[in-house]
Amino acid sequence: MLTTENTCLVVVDIQEKLLGVMAEPERVVKNTAVLIQIAKALDIPILWCQQVPKALGPTVEELASLLAGVEPINKSSFSCCGEEAFLAKIDELQARVSCKDR
Repeated sequence: MLTTENTCLVVVDIQEKLLGVMAEPERVVKNTAVLIQIAKALDIPILWCQQVPKALGPTVEELASLLAGVEPINKSSFSCCGEEAFLAKIDELQARVSCKDR
């Protein structure tokens, strides 16, 4: 069962240059903003990934401003799981859950 203790929100690659190839980009940004606000209100951890921001631009400002205080994970692999920093954060969150369950 999902709880606030064993859940996280992962925000991935919602960047200026990528929005142009996404279906319904305005809806993606709006719904992601709502999810970020809910995660913050429920104290659910947020992981924020960006695909090569120097080439693809940063995360859109509307979301980046909501993510203030969250350190972005810049990745060069397509999958978040190809980025060691992302896997380390996931491991950190799993350890937190494991310790609470004991």
